[in-house]
Amino acid sequence: MLIGKNKMKKYNYFDILDAESLEEYLSEKAQNGWMIKKISAMSLTFEKIEPRLINFFVDNTKHEMVKDQYALKSDYVNSYNEINLEYICGNETFQIFINNSDSKNFPRQELKFRNVFKEYYYFIFGLIILAINTYIIFLTKVGVISLLTSTSTIVFAISFILIIILNVIFFIIKFKKYRVVVKNKDLDLNIKKNFKQICLVKKIGTFVTIFLIITGFAAIISDWDSSNNTAKDEIPLSLEDFDQSITGKRQIYKDYSSSPLGTYVDCSDYIYTESKKKAYDDETKSYYYENIEDSKGEISYTVFKSKYDKILDRVLESTLKEYDEFFSDYKKDEIEAKKWGAKEAYVSHISEEKIIVYENAIITFSVSEVKYNEDDIEMIKEKLLNN
Repeated sequence: MLIGKNKMKKYNYFDILDAESLEEYLSEKAQNGWMIKKISAMSLTFEKIEPRLINFFVDNTKHEMVKDQYALKSDYVNSYNEINLEYICGNETFQIFINNSDSKNFPRQELKFRNVFKEYYYFIFGLIILAINTYIIFLTKVGVISLLTSTSTIVFAISFILIIILNVIFFIIKFKKYRVVVKNKDLDLNIKKNFKQICLVKKIGTFVTIFLIITGFAAIISDWDSSNNTAKDEIPLSLEDFDQSITGKRQIYKDYSSSPLGTYVDCSDYIYTESKKKAYDDETKSYYYENIEDSKGEISYTVFKSKYDKILDRVLESTLKEYDEFFSDYKKDEIEAKKWGAKEAYVSHISEEKIIVYENAIITFSVSEVKYNEDDIEMIKEKLLNN
């Protein structure tokens, strides 16, 4: 990328094992009229010069030869000046010199395994932390159903797995080069081909990472918009289906999500009236008015559909346990299953909520201040299973 007429930046694809390749690259750039002036972890900065042949020597950076603020120790620089190597620039990985001597075979600083592959120690540690936090967030905050029916979450998981695969491939390619450069083994390895492979994996990894970030933002935005008040025509089953008198205020709620693993809808329809009641506060010895909300009828239900038996089993297990420690006490009810024409039915004798299990769907259903009988069950099934 050109920055004006006399300055250019290039992405730094060079790894700690690529010192020799970097020497050749910098020499080619000098012959094309570009001289290296600065190196960072992400980029190489060049300045315009008259094209000429320049030989370079690139050394590996070691902690022992660096002072504060990444400045090199004077004895290290002087030792190379004495053999006609002119220092230009460096970073935490490489130190770059112009080679004015007749020799091209200078020994580099020794590379140890932990320094060559140190990014993988951070990568593994980061994966462990991310996995723990992901488990806590999705299974304790988001829930199994939201996890399975969120397309953004599925894409996030696929991207996450892809990043792991790319890093494993990168490690294998890099380890082969490590055996050649450091251990002097597998001498038939094509270094240039190996470098191109690593560059390709890095490019793909960068693309996947950016995609993952965008997907994460998309998931957050979709979560903001996923649940909202809506109109009665937008929910499959409303209070009108039970000939309920609609007097007072009304709240209708709908939350819908879907993924290749299943679809999920969570709805409720609630009618209530508000009134004020005069009450006395013993502490302040004064009267005040408190708002009273009187329910006139409510239905709430969820429908989860999937063609995968294991997914349905996991959702049923999660639903039965969701509120178990607080108030629910679900018991299997064969009579209720027969009424609903279902495989299984569970009834909470505390909240009176029902869980109805079919071959490819699970319904949770509860009513308050609403009367319905067995004749209404077919209507309920029709609206919830066929929408």
